[in-house]
Amino acid sequence: MNSHRVALVGGLVWTAGYSAPRKLDVMIEKGRIAAVAERGDLDLSGASTHDLADQLLVSGFQDAHLHAASGGLDLLTCDLSQLQSEEEILDAVREYADRHTELPWIIAGGWNREIFTRPDEPTRQALDSAVPDRPAVLIPYDRHGLWANSMALAAAGVDSGTPDPPKGIIYRDADGAPSGVVEEGAVALIRAAMPPVTTKDLKGAIVAAQEYLLPLGVTAVQDALVGTGLGMHDQHEAFCELLGGTELRLRVTTALWWDPARGPEQIDELLRRRHALEASGSEEWIVADTVKVMVDGTGLVFMDEEQVREATVLLDAHGFTVHYHSYGDATTRWVLDAVEEAIRRNGKRPRRHHIAHLFVVTEEDFARFRALGVTATVQGFWAGSEVPHERLGHSTMTEDPHTREYAYGRLLAAGAHLAAGSDWPVTTANPLEAMRVAAGVHPDHGVTHSIPERDRVDLHAMMTAYTAGSAWVNGRGLTTGRIAVGYAADFAVIDRNVFASEQDLLGARITETWIDGMQVFTLTASSTAPAYVHTPSARKPPRRT
Repeated sequence: MNSHRVALVGGLVWTAGYSAPRKLDVMIEKGRIAAVAERGDLDLSGASTHDLADQLLVSGFQDAHLHAASGGLDLLTCDLSQLQSEEEILDAVREYADRHTELPWIIAGGWNREIFTRPDEPTRQALDSAVPDRPAVLIPYDRHGLWANSMALAAAGVDSGTPDPPKGIIYRDADGAPSGVVEEGAVALIRAAMPPVTTKDLKGAIVAAQEYLLPLGVTAVQDALVGTGLGMHDQHEAFCELLGGTELRLRVTTALWWDPARGPEQIDELLRRRHALEASGSEEWIVADTVKVMVDGTGLVFMDEEQVREATVLLDAHGFTVHYHSYGDATTRWVLDAVEEAIRRNGKRPRRHHIAHLFVVTEEDFARFRALGVTATVQGFWAGSEVPHERLGHSTMTEDPHTREYAYGRLLAAGAHLAAGSDWPVTTANPLEAMRVAAGVHPDHGVTHSIPERDRVDLHAMMTAYTAGSAWVNGRGLTTGRIAVGYAADFAVIDRNVFASEQDLLGARITETWIDGMQVFTLTASSTAPAYVHTPSARKPPRRT
């Protein structure tokens, strides 16, 4: 903890509940906010001063749904996230393979699925042309599948005689041979043959993710899947080790994986994993009481209504917060019904259950979020994209789901509390980008017409979601997420008043990030923190985690 007294002066301050920024000064002492006063009214004795020069001070942004290790691994290997054609992807992979002849497998991540129009694309033969001499696997941005070359498929023993595993798909060519892409449960077949990712690798990836997030003003995150679900690498031990060291500066909440193929017998294991994380660091830095429940996925349902209810009631009884993955209106109805049942059985008390993604919600359920105390964890950047209804499958129960796509504005109007998450590396982790899109402000063309007015979320609401809202679901609502006396001195400094105009929001950038009263990022002439961190707006992310 930083014991030095620092006064942040000469700036504008906005926090949840303010109708507009105010001219205030803030005193930091021992990592906490010691005083907030009108400009010029602070007692500065014994304090150093830091002039904000009319910039905007807000509470540090908190991402309530991302995947740190997955994003970090992309950054450390061959990152394909900005490439927009098959040719560009193959050229990048070929160049990476040529530079790394020492690697037994070529592994890259982040490719954009929307480049390809058919389910049997891309093909193993295309990847063979880039990497003919070694197994190669390319991970798409949504992490729900893999693109493998012929040598990778052979190493995994996946051929025309391999059946689709439960909850998995092996795409095939006209002859029945694997075409190159596998989905969901079939990912594990390829993963089993790939070189292991070590705890050291995952620690490096998490630190790399942190260095990407700090320039975006992000000070706390919820890792939305800590475990081996969806073929991901289990970063539990990596977080435990990082919490015992000095490299981790972000505040972390972990969502432990609930295996949908198992049942109540996994509760003891989840409790052990929770306690191991909590024993590795103080509660200021780790909250481990959350469990990820994956209800639906790409055209399938992982858990039926009764399984959702059973898991929810059990986890709630053991004091866990549940972080649900739900695309469709049917699965969201199941979740809300399950929470209602948990309240009935386990009694009324403060709860932080929240649902991420929410492609479609029925109008009858809008008001239930507030009534049940369930938070909607929204991905504001997605609001400008189309929902792939054909992939929702059994998770949709209505005939007109297209009338309620990303109904974030209507949820807010019905009284729902919002938190915000990016699902990075699926899409950009830049909160300012998400705020622009959710508010209907496009970075190039002003106000868009793709988001109906009723479903736009204004800047105040999105800023609240990224601060106080996410702080609440992250288990930090009483200590972070607001600029108030006693709260942690976690801040983002924005170079202008983004509430003044759309153009100010469009041009804004983060200039400083503070955690625990210490400046952990400063924008300099050599910094790579652009005002608009590009993620292709044409990307329509149909499969999320």
